Amino acid sequence: MIRQVIKNSILQTLEKLNYTLPDNFSLDIEVPRDETHGDFSTNAAMALAKSLKKNPREIAAQIKEKLDASLFEKIDIAGAGFINFYLKNNLWHNLLKQVITEDLNYGKIPQGPSSKKINLEFVSVNPTGPMHVAHGRWAVLGDSIANVLEHCGEIVTREYYVNDSGNQVDLLGKSLKARYLQALGEEVDFPENGYHGAYLTEFAEKLKEQYGDSLKNDTYEKFRQTGINYMMNLIKDCLKSANVSFDKYFFESELHKEDAVNKTLNKLKASGHTYEKDGAVFFKSTDFGDDKDRVIVKEDKQNTYFLADIAYHLNKLERGFNLLVNIWGADHHGYINRMKAALAALGFSPDTLILIIGQLVTLTKSGEIVKMSKRSGEMVTFQELIDEVGKDAVRFIYLTKSSNSNLEFDIELAKKQSQENPVYYVQYAHARICSILRNAPEMPEIDNVNLALLTEKEEIDILKKIEALPGLIRICGKSMEAHQLTHYSQELSSLFHSFYNKHKVLNDDDKEMTFARLYLIKAIQIILNLIGKLLGVTMPEKM
Repeated sequence: MIRQVIKNSILQTLEKLNYTLPDNFSLDIEVPRDETHGDFSTNAAMALAKSLKKNPREIAAQIKEKLDASLFEKIDIAGAGFINFYLKNNLWHNLLKQVITEDLNYGKIPQGPSSKKINLEFVSVNPTGPMHVAHGRWAVLGDSIANVLEHCGEIVTREYYVNDSGNQVDLLGKSLKARYLQALGEEVDFPENGYHGAYLTEFAEKLKEQYGDSLKNDTYEKFRQTGINYMMNLIKDCLKSANVSFDKYFFESELHKEDAVNKTLNKLKASGHTYEKDGAVFFKSTDFGDDKDRVIVKEDKQNTYFLADIAYHLNKLERGFNLLVNIWGADHHGYINRMKAALAALGFSPDTLILIIGQLVTLTKSGEIVKMSKRSGEMVTFQELIDEVGKDAVRFIYLTKSSNSNLEFDIELAKKQSQENPVYYVQYAHARICSILRNAPEMPEIDNVNLALLTEKEEIDILKKIEALPGLIRICGKSMEAHQLTHYSQELSSLFHSFYNKHKVLNDDDKEMTFARLYLIKAIQIILNLIGKLLGVTMPEKM
């Protein structure tokens, strides 16, 4: 990578100068905001001034004097001691060769001893109803983050936690049985706080069609399991249509079969992190920074969901994961401190757990907020949104905002075939490149192409943008976000359209320039495909 070449050159220069570097020294190579200040810049001289007890401009001058000048067209010292680098074009041309050679592995870090084993839990929708549009946002975000982390060399397991125990799924079983009996024509009281959704009525009708009245004497526990299986199949089908897959579905019932919840309770008791009050058992979460202690066993001796969640996270760590990443809904913000406190009480670092709180999605159409499904008169499901605008538009637009921000999803915009639609704009750039390459003459090997002809500002700007991608992917992996990649793809597409509108690519009178520019746009095609792979968005060859 170009930045690494510059960094290595500076470090070698500091060694030649016999500078003693402080333990906390970090050599940063940045792109100046003002392009007249060079291609790259470093504040190394200022960072070293205190430890070396020298004026930063003096240090900068000494670094400039000893640097390998063959890499640079020019080196300037600016301000308090910034060193600005203007690169020779051959470095950008070597980068182009690297992209063509590495293809979709461009910037990828291979897995190795330093790779973290990450459990990424996301979606985890209770199997009591279909996925709504906010669930879909967390699904897309989690899947894309997993792709990014894997590109950064981490080992990721995508996991879905199925709450198949407790009062909510009991109510599902009771509600389904009531709907089934009603479908048979019987008058039955519907459970208080039961599930009234049309999806359950539809399923009950299917059960009647398939089994007649043979299930009428089955217990609600049997209906509960039937309902769980049905809802999980619906959820899995929906996830598949969104191009989201999981390595493992972990069922809460597995914890109870292994008595893991009670074992976790006993561990907390044995370590002195619990107390009893009014017949309930409290976890001393305030000892670890929570705002209040939390009930883990209620007065009626029933375990709380929180205790099961603690047991589940302990199970993950016992399976050998060294980093747990959870994407939870906006209503789970209060769980952050208590869950980190629980891990600390069990002897793990709170930093072992990273919690991402996904914010809400608002659907709009023709400027009006859409709340109800046309089909059922209830909430719009994630599946309905995918069916209306397509998987690619859903995924791309969902990823245009940080997970910390609410998202307004304009349905009409998502269906437009114009540059106003961000996913269409990027996909069109890719399809346009594919069309050019289809009509191009057979290209020689890149080593036989005169890339030195690529000197136009638009050409170098494209290569600069391509150079920035690996670092951006690292940033996304560190921040557990993906919206920077959607913005990057739009910016790269804009650079391509500007270049193509200004410069001729296919020119029978200048084959050398034609081949050089064909490789340039081939590199853009590779980068757009790579971003599509990370975002889970297809890049069509024709539109």
